Amino acid sequence: MSSLPPLPSSQRKCSAGHCSKVLPDNYSYKKCESCREIDRIYQAGRRRAAKVLDKNPEGLRRSLRNSPAPDAAAGDSTADAGTRRRECSPIAPQPLSDRSGSGDMENKKTHDDIHTLMARLREMVTSAADNIHFTGECFVPADPLVSYKERVELTVKEIWDVTGFRWTVHDHPKMQIGHKTRLWCSQDQARKKASKTSEKPDAKHRDTLGMARYPCKSSLVITCKPAALRVKPDHVLVSISLQHHASADHRPYLDVALPPEANEIIRRQIEWSKPNEILREVQAKFPQVSAAQVHNAWAKMSEVLWKRDSEQLPSAKVLLEELKNDVDVFDIKAPEGVEQLCWGMKLIAEPLRGQTVEVGLDATYDTNSKHLELYSIMAEHDNAGFPLSYCLLSTATSMDIHKRRNALKAWADHVREKYDVNPTFIHLDKDMGEIGMARDVWIAKIQLCWWHLRRAVRTRLAKNKLSTTPYNPYRAHDEFPFIDIAFRPPDQGDPCEYEGGLDTIAPAAVPERPERKSVNALFIRLPGSYIPNSPNIATEAAEAPPSLPESRQLGIRVDAEQGISERASHTVADGTTNTALTIRVPCIAERTIVETRVFCAEEYRESIVDMMERHLCAHPLIPGYSHPSPEGIREWAVNEMYMFCVDHDLREVWAYLWENWYRSGRWELWARAPHPQIPRLKTTMLLESHWRRIKHDFLHHFRLPRLDLLVWVIVKQLARTYYRKLDMRLTDTGRFRELPDWRKAFKREWKRCVGASCTVPFKPKYSPNPHLWVCTCPYFATSRFLVCKHLVRTVHSVKPIFFLQVTRNRTTPFWSHPTLVPLDDDEILALGGVINKPRTSHLVDNPSPEPPNVARRTLFLPLQDNADDSDDDIIDTGTKGTYRERMTVTIALLRDLADGLEYQVRFNDHRLLTTVEREAAGALRLARNIQRKEREANSLRATPRTWEASNVMFYNSRPSSGSQPRGSAGANN
Repeated sequence: MSSLPPLPSSQRKCSAGHCSKVLPDNYSYKKCESCREIDRIYQAGRRRAAKVLDKNPEGLRRSLRNSPAPDAAAGDSTADAGTRRRECSPIAPQPLSDRSGSGDMENKKTHDDIHTLMARLREMVTSAADNIHFTGECFVPADPLVSYKERVELTVKEIWDVTGFRWTVHDHPKMQIGHKTRLWCSQDQARKKASKTSEKPDAKHRDTLGMARYPCKSSLVITCKPAALRVKPDHVLVSISLQHHASADHRPYLDVALPPEANEIIRRQIEWSKPNEILREVQAKFPQVSAAQVHNAWAKMSEVLWKRDSEQLPSAKVLLEELKNDVDVFDIKAPEGVEQLCWGMKLIAEPLRGQTVEVGLDATYDTNSKHLELYSIMAEHDNAGFPLSYCLLSTATSMDIHKRRNALKAWADHVREKYDVNPTFIHLDKDMGEIGMARDVWIAKIQLCWWHLRRAVRTRLAKNKLSTTPYNPYRAHDEFPFIDIAFRPPDQGDPCEYEGGLDTIAPAAVPERPERKSVNALFIRLPGSYIPNSPNIATEAAEAPPSLPESRQLGIRVDAEQGISERASHTVADGTTNTALTIRVPCIAERTIVETRVFCAEEYRESIVDMMERHLCAHPLIPGYSHPSPEGIREWAVNEMYMFCVDHDLREVWAYLWENWYRSGRWELWARAPHPQIPRLKTTMLLESHWRRIKHDFLHHFRLPRLDLLVWVIVKQLARTYYRKLDMRLTDTGRFRELPDWRKAFKREWKRCVGASCTVPFKPKYSPNPHLWVCTCPYFATSRFLVCKHLVRTVHSVKPIFFLQVTRNRTTPFWSHPTLVPLDDDEILALGGVINKPRTSHLVDNPSPEPPNVARRTLFLPLQDNADDSDDDIIDTGTKGTYRERMTVTIALLRDLADGLEYQVRFNDHRLLTTVEREAAGALRLARNIQRKEREANSLRATPRTWEASNVMFYNSRPSSGSQPRGSAGANN
């Protein structure tokens, strides 16, 4: 037989194996029309057979036998049609009683129901030591709503629950009637699929291991088919053949999928709870669920709440427009290359309109995947911070000058105009861009954060780099003549080393430093003829000069930048120029100093930091060791720091401190003295706490989230806590609930000062004034709450209501409350205090340029000479009644105290004795003086004293029993 010529490559044949027809060019199917018709007839017969089986299984054979046979397609020969009819006609079904499966199914046992079969399988798994071989079948009532395949899947699930082994589907072999599935153990070592390398360009290789594998050699075959009519007419037959080896060491499969019930819990709380809060409830019910699963499900489900666009910045803008009930979106036209999104928290800023005295401004990073910096302006109210506005900003691709400063200025202008924010103090870190913006927008005192300042100084003092900020000794000498011009670093300064960056106004140029020569230096002068490449060669035939030896061979160091070498030239008689080289060899002392010098020795660092804290806290309102004026305080601070550096030869340290912190323009940024008031805040910790709350409480489980998610978290999740806190501050409910944390800290500090040991009367250099609430002790000025142990002893004991209502002021007196009552003037003087009452009426006005409503909230100072303002109804001072009544109460109190102390003797507790001696020092001193006075008054040999103790001046001595006193006991009283 001759072979047919090959078809052109453009022609296609029918995909049926028995057909070789060529398909037309524009034909869209893989099979020809004849083969497709045969397939349709075959599938129609299968459907009819299935319907007959559902109604009457016995009529299945008759339905298939009477089905019409497919006709041959037109144009086909009889032989081809017969062949196609035999190959494409429906396959006749086998008898229902025939078995299908492997040879292991021949001896399987038949059970009446699925429960009996699973009980036998569990018994087999429990008793089998290592290898499991199980075959069985059972009858299950037929359910029209459950197909054969679904019945097999349900059986697989029950086998999983019974055996503890998870099974993976291998394939589904075809059956005439019914369904068959072959599976293997998902932890079978031989069935493990090879890992594939990710084709993504930014994919990271991770050593992630899957579940443990075992040599299971597993096999599971499950079939479901109609049962024979003579056995169970309305049932289906489920057959199981299971093999599993190495079962003794096999760990049961742990399902790590998120249960549907857990998904429902997450979906129910997605809007009102954070992922870590939902995690606790989910893991209480489903311990196998991990935190990552809950957080991934939360992020995926919550997209409907915050995702509005595939692009992050447009999506965040649309989301803010939808949240106009909570925020005000600022329309700021960002220049080219600047990405900026700003909004104001109207539910916070509106209630605080016109009441903001202190604000904080700061930025944080790593909060979003677009790497935009997150800025915030927070207002201080009752020593707590409340966010007024936020700004997302990036200027990475902009080329404009002052791009970040201008962008921040546009944002701050909107905040000032929208919410009437005109603060008196602005708390910042040392970023000069933010400082310049604050100066452009507000007329306020810039107060640098002490925490940032201290960290910057400590970091620089710990470095060994000698070159520091360029130092201008002439400018320093012009301001303060006691600064010596010669006291300066020997090295050139680093123009890039300025804390916070360069100022907006550049400092005056540093004059050129004249060269300083040591008398011990050695100078070597060489004639020009011995210098290579010298221009004094007269003719070409002149003899070449000898080469100059290298400096290392001579043991000298040539460095033009350090002024060690120089060239000198002069003109000789013949008109040629003669050049000479002078080499300076430094003396040994100079070289030793340069090599061994350090920036700042470790033992001086903390002293410098402590000194700067005293300089920061010094203020004209606080009496102490400095001049009571801003100018005097600065001169005192500069002199103290300068003399410390001179005494310890810290030239580089002084240059750094002067140029960055003490010179004019920098001193005003961090010292409190230039402003007539003292701010409540000393650091920007309210902003740092705000960033911590955002990152640790909300963004902790999202590595650089999208911008729209960040906006939604701030506006809908984080802001709720501030809404509630502000409402508690502004609404008077008659109860003291959820007060700010600073009150607890203030109470602890007050109690500590009350219990601290103190010498009475006070030392002469400590002069507390309870009326102005100031003290000259060093602790008072640096105290966070402006409290010391000397002041708390000059006022009456306060009641608990004091710690709940006391007001912190920015001018004297710094604390005020109706129950904060100073002692009598005589008692204050006896303690060593000072009496200097404020020149104010009952209402102490605040002289600061604060809003009127802030001034009305200023303290009430109860005056001692106003009978209508007596505090006897508030605090029991023990001063009611007549002289006899008051003295009787005092005597009874002391006797009761003595009886109580006598009872304590049996316990032998030395701690109580120390406390009594410390707290009752004044009373004990009075008792000793009284005994001495009575002993001298009743003694016949004692010489009368000209002066006696002041605290017993009005005490009349008792006569001794059986004798008369010598003279009048009260003659000198």
